[in-house]
Amino acid sequence: MKQPYRSPAPKPKRVHKPESNPDLTPRMAMDRLATLHALETARAICDRAGVDIGDALGRSNHPSATLARRCIWTTLRHTLGLSYPEIARVFGRDHSTVMSGIRQREAELAAMYSSDGGESWAAQ
Repeated sequence: MKQPYRSPAPKPKRVHKPESNPDLTPRMAMDRLATLHALETARAICDRAGVDIGDALGRSNHPSATLARRCIWTTLRHTLGLSYPEIARVFGRDHSTVMSGIRQREAELAAMYSSDGGESWAAQ
């Protein structure tokens, strides 16, 4: 007599292990911490400058928003030591955009604080 067909036993479901959770990697933890510090810094600079944080973090080309954005990026670069790609990730920009903004802000600061128009400081 022929045996009746039996379907194979169902595979056991995979148990979620916290060790395999990509949200717990050191890289993700550092990115989250950098994001928190960046947003706190951005909020403080925007409050001081009287600029809406949405304009500074968004795509606004208004001079006050771009100046606040450059100040935020420069502060994050020099005080927190974040890299250009880290800053770019936090603000949804390309790292070359962040580099350009920081370079422009440093040139503005050099021109403001040097007697020779910022030529010697910007060349370093």
